[in-house]
Amino acid sequence: MSFKKLSPFLPLFFLLIGCFSLSNKRSIKEEKLPLPPLPQVKLGEDEFAQGELQRARRLYASGVRAIGEQKWSKAQKHFEKAIEILADLDLDEDHPQLVHQFDLLLNQISSDYRRALASIGELPQGVSVSAVMEGLQEMKISHKEIESLYFPLFDPSRYDFPICWNEGVKRCIHFYQTTGRRPFEIWLKRSGRYVSMMRKILKEAGLPQDLVYLALIESGFNPRAYSWARAVGPWQFIYSTGRLFDLQRNWWMDERRDPEKSTIAAAAYLSQLYEEFKSWPLAIAAYNCGKGKIRRAIRKFGTEDFWSLPLPRETRNYVPSYMAATIIAKDSPRYGFDLKLDEPLSWDLVWVDRSTDLRVAAKCAETTYKKIKELNPELSRWCTPPQIKRYGLRVPAGKGDTFDANYSRIPAKKKVVWERHRVRRGETLSQIAEKYHTSVWAIVDANSLKNRHRIIAGDHLLIPAPPSGTSVVTPTKKSPPTPTQGKKIVYRVKKGDTLSQIAEEFGVKSWDLRKWNGLKEGRFIHPNQELNVWIEPGFHSLSSGSGDGEKGKKKLIYVVRSGDTLWDIARGFGVEVKDLCRWNDLHPRQRIYPGERLHIYVQIDKNL
Repeated sequence: MSFKKLSPFLPLFFLLIGCFSLSNKRSIKEEKLPLPPLPQVKLGEDEFAQGELQRARRLYASGVRAIGEQKWSKAQKHFEKAIEILADLDLDEDHPQLVHQFDLLLNQISSDYRRALASIGELPQGVSVSAVMEGLQEMKISHKEIESLYFPLFDPSRYDFPICWNEGVKRCIHFYQTTGRRPFEIWLKRSGRYVSMMRKILKEAGLPQDLVYLALIESGFNPRAYSWARAVGPWQFIYSTGRLFDLQRNWWMDERRDPEKSTIAAAAYLSQLYEEFKSWPLAIAAYNCGKGKIRRAIRKFGTEDFWSLPLPRETRNYVPSYMAATIIAKDSPRYGFDLKLDEPLSWDLVWVDRSTDLRVAAKCAETTYKKIKELNPELSRWCTPPQIKRYGLRVPAGKGDTFDANYSRIPAKKKVVWERHRVRRGETLSQIAEKYHTSVWAIVDANSLKNRHRIIAGDHLLIPAPPSGTSVVTPTKKSPPTPTQGKKIVYRVKKGDTLSQIAEEFGVKSWDLRKWNGLKEGRFIHPNQELNVWIEPGFHSLSSGSGDGEKGKKKLIYVVRSGDTLWDIARGFGVEVKDLCRWNDLHPRQRIYPGERLHIYVQIDKNL
């Protein structure tokens, strides 16, 4: 397993600095922390990764600058965001130059993080697992002090793992009760979500169920834990080891974060280690530092007794810290941790037949987007992976049938297929939208683009593309219609609209809009203003199906933009909210999301 581990989304300095003494603040101010170097990054084989690394560097530099100014809350936010970016990027060995830059940045953050920790007494509750483990290694307590401490009577029969009761284990228990108490309480509380599920998997694999508490000292039972050694998930798999045990990782998902799949992989790995070493202390030591180091130590020193092997300090502490954590977790009130554990997570597994926006999934399950993300931490983006045609998605327990019923009622033309597009030199959003049969503004909203005219070659865009055969309001290369050859609709201007936006949505030129409405160059439009728009016959229309069609009207598909409301859309197209809801099976107060497609029946002016 990996060597130096650290959980992600570090609540770094905001929590840490609260423990700094005035003298420590003074010493840091006098030290004048230097800003980290920001080397020029040359464009390489993956411009997207380069851009993300640059973003993380800028955040890190801002965080260090904030520390120098003693703006702890600001520093905490910058560092957390930088770690979040790196955790989601997590480069593999196929990009050696990028990996080098990635590791350099991680080491820079690690150095400053440890420097801050050096001034802390009791660790704050949000500190990472690695910080706690490092604090344990630095703990200085004498044999005499250990013997003077009170420990409840130890009963080895309570455990299905060979727990030892020695000075090293007692030392770790004392550390968890004192310096590391606040973070350990958080981990212990969180364990309630996963222990029962993980125990069942370990039991089915024929392993000691108490091995579940390895996840306590690996990640604090945090599925999104991320370490300095680039290990991920509750069992802290590095990429290469995870791949050996069929844990998939790509831009869309990382199964090392899946509590269920990663536990199955950990069980298989631990089984291999025990089969080789025939000793559980040696097996979990190898889980920490790797099989090679344990093999070499055994050959060099001629013993298979873990307690006699001169292993690296981290590994020497790893085994007793696991034993101490297990002892406390199985009898927490007796060791001073009288707290209520989180309720076990429970779910129904449902199957989606195409890439599905998690916001849509949340609506179908009548739950929240946050809950769907909590139950599916392996998903790195806001949708299920496009390359998997049938994906098993977790929804809250008891909501499976509700999801299936609601999901089956979503028309095929409303289900978005997410594609990943790499921008080519000279390409425009209009060209990209036309290629995928979607709209410019759907792409703008999906990627949070501030300027639709500034896209960079090499960047990657998520494209919400409809199923084949479905049209949306999108630009066209055809010549714009004229009042004598087109059909007229009246568009009511909404707040924030521009002529270019309106023209792009209806596949016409902005100068045509000006000509049709007598607008001189430089003249602005205003909310509630009515604009005449001539569209080519059939350009926006879809075949009107029976049941929800409107006689004498043409059916459009409108792609929802950020900030849109049902009232705004209805007003813009000159229809009633109640009709808009009826056409789309919506409740008037129901929330709509960017990228959704709404059916709108528009009256065509028959006098023209």
